[in-house]
Amino acid sequence: MSLEVQINHVTGLKGKGGKNCRITFRDLSYQTRTIEDFDDRAQFNEIFQWPVASSIEEREMFEISVFTYNKVFSNRLIGKFKMILQQVVKSGELSIEEPLLDANNTALKTSINLNVKYLAPDGTVGNWAVDEFSPTSHLQPDHPGMELSTGSIYSSSYLHHHSGTRFGFGSSALRRHHEAAISYRLNSCGGEDVDMNSNR
Repeated sequence: MSLEVQINHVTGLKGKGGKNCRITFRDLSYQTRTIEDFDDRAQFNEIFQWPVASSIEEREMFEISVFTYNKVFSNRLIGKFKMILQQVVKSGELSIEEPLLDANNTALKTSINLNVKYLAPDGTVGNWAVDEFSPTSHLQPDHPGMELSTGSIYSSSYLHHHSGTRFGFGSSALRRHHEAAISYRLNSCGGEDVDMNSNR
């Protein structure tokens, strides 16, 4: 029962200095490692997980901030991405690539690519195989007193429009889950066992 976000990469980056991301959900923040060597694309491939004891509401959201790292002074904010979870709550998973927004809520040429998965506490949404999407990242809780800023909030219709399968994952796990559930229901009702692969 958790929300998992995989930060794949950030593209369209300019300027010197390492890049990192901070992601926050329900007041718990994690930070990626700092990528020093890149052209215009920082490849993170890091997964962050939030265990959830209560179901996620459709209006809830998470926020990602992308920074240029500075060893002496504060990190410089490049842009932010904030996403409401309405579509994820309904479908269980979502893949998306969208531009970051600056302080004036203007879209930048820098974009972020994410995979998001949600398994509700009651198990009714987003059934997926944990072994296909298990956390392997450096989970680095951010400073609890860090100030959080607001960014733009993408509407559910906007997210739905951009939630195709171009970066999809987990379909084989979903198919196996549904096949097992159908076979169980048939057997429990006294029906004959059915080979789900017979017509493929």
